[in-house]
Amino acid sequence: MGVADKSNNELLITMQYFLTDGGGAKKVSELGSNWLRMTSLIRVKAKNGKIEVEQDDACLGNPNKVDTVGLARKLLQRCKAEHR
Repeated sequence: MGVADKSNNELLITMQYFLTDGGGAKKVSELGSNWLRMTSLIRVKAKNGKIEVEQDDACLGNPNKVDTVGLARKLLQRCKAEHR
């Protein structure tokens, strides 16, 4: 987890997951293999006394293969520069 844009209350969150439709691990040595990683841009807002959380997939996409916060920051900067 890291800050994407402090002024807009934006966070970058990298998550690791696996697809449940796979066959699963057959051996102990296979446990934890075939995990996928992606990073999402999350925006947090206060509205009418409640907290709203919004995922913005416009630049990074969903799903994506962005596996670090640092790479996500670079991709977001590039995306914002292209859309100015």
